[in-house]
Amino acid sequence: MSRHREKYRPAVSCMLLIDDNRTTNTIHKSLIMDSGITQQVVIFHDGSEGLTYLEQKRQEGQFPEIILLDIRMPEVDGFAFLEAYYTRKYDQLFNSLLVVLTNSENPAHIRRVREISDALYMPKPLNEEELEAIFEIYWKRKDNDTGNGNDRT
Repeated sequence: MSRHREKYRPAVSCMLLIDDNRTTNTIHKSLIMDSGITQQVVIFHDGSEGLTYLEQKRQEGQFPEIILLDIRMPEVDGFAFLEAYYTRKYDQLFNSLLVVLTNSENPAHIRRVREISDALYMPKPLNEEELEAIFEIYWKRKDNDTGNGNDRT
């Protein structure tokens, strides 16, 4: 059993990773799967693929609990993804935690993410401590939304 499942909370059923960099995806998927915080990592290389997947999941009544999103991608970038996510009201339908991952420290990017969404903004590649923080934030937010407090094991 992984350290996360023993120390923190039950694993989430699915995490979505949207990033055009295959090396970064390999690193993140390995880190995530080794951590045991999810049963499945679904990867797309473009925002439009991610949006198509989310629409399919909306129709099925399931959504990934955590979405990791790169900002700078060709075709549909992270900003366009976030705008579509909120326009389609996915934030109201599902309680996914959005995390913007980028190696950009451009203040304009950070400001734009904040204007569009309530997504977390984190550097990439993620390390184990940052992944643990994302997982804990997800569960704290879920507990607050459901009124369960911190009594989960």
